[in-house]
Amino acid sequence: MEGIDLDNYEARLNKILRTQKQQRENQFVAGVPTTLNVDVDYHLYKWLYANAAVSQSLRGKYAVGMRSFSFASLTPRIESKWLEVATPITMANAYQTFNYGLMVRLGPLVIGSNDLSAYFASSNPYGFNGYAEISLLQLANGGKRKAKHGKSRLKDSNEIKTIN
Repeated sequence: MEGIDLDNYEARLNKILRTQKQQRENQFVAGVPTTLNVDVDYHLYKWLYANAAVSQSLRGKYAVGMRSFSFASLTPRIESKWLEVATPITMANAYQTFNYGLMVRLGPLVIGSNDLSAYFASSNPYGFNGYAEISLLQLANGGKRKAKHGKSRLKDSNEIKTIN
């Protein structure tokens, strides 16, 4: 209230309450959510696989526009034709939050969650995290999954060709 008198009270009040008319802008600049993603999937042994993923936001913390949150995850999994079990372990929300999850696939049915800590810890959960999926194409094909690799183009080393 200092500096307000009868001569300037209207201008000062408008400034305090921000009631001045703003200049109308017909354009603005905002960046898109730019992110560097690295994802590696590795076949360790028989049915054992591992996936490592890192997603690093390239936008500044206070940048105007959408941003994506950075995370790093490691997901070991057991995978066969009718059964798959994966346990994602993630440092999410700019590497500040530890999450662990579980995914189970039985044939065409998938059920899982990327964050089970809210279910088992006495923390303060702030939402539900879960998903379910059913593959109608797999059901239509009678449960047959497409082979991951086609026929080998390499000749059998025991095969002998004769040239006439």
